[in-house]
Amino acid sequence: MRSILIIVITLSLILGAGFYTISEVSGTAEVLLSHCIRIRSDIEGGQWEDARHRLKEFDTFWNDSKPVWTILINHKEIDNIDMALVKINEYLKSGEKGLALGEVASLELLIRHIPEKEKVTLENIF
Repeated sequence: MRSILIIVITLSLILGAGFYTISEVSGTAEVLLSHCIRIRSDIEGGQWEDARHRLKEFDTFWNDSKPVWTILINHKEIDNIDMALVKINEYLKSGEKGLALGEVASLELLIRHIPEKEKVTLENIF
């Protein structure tokens, strides 16, 4: 009876940690995506100062969220997001509309991809 209780508690802890991970990553990803959409809109409208300001907001939120994500996901994904942010910042400084839009689209794809990758599905298991 005691071993069954230990198994149930262990399984509950594992499932709870999994649900927390998915919830945390998905929630943060949604906020990051909303920032990306606003940045893209500002770039499309030629509002470079607003885009830079929104990118700073994104960066602040990202730096606050990064310690939790570092524990939960692959570090290469985090490095890819950091790299995209640096590129977007430089493209905004130089006024490269096409390159900035392309990199924001790349950043959006990276952010969308991470919660999908973390979900428990048969595809992710095998």
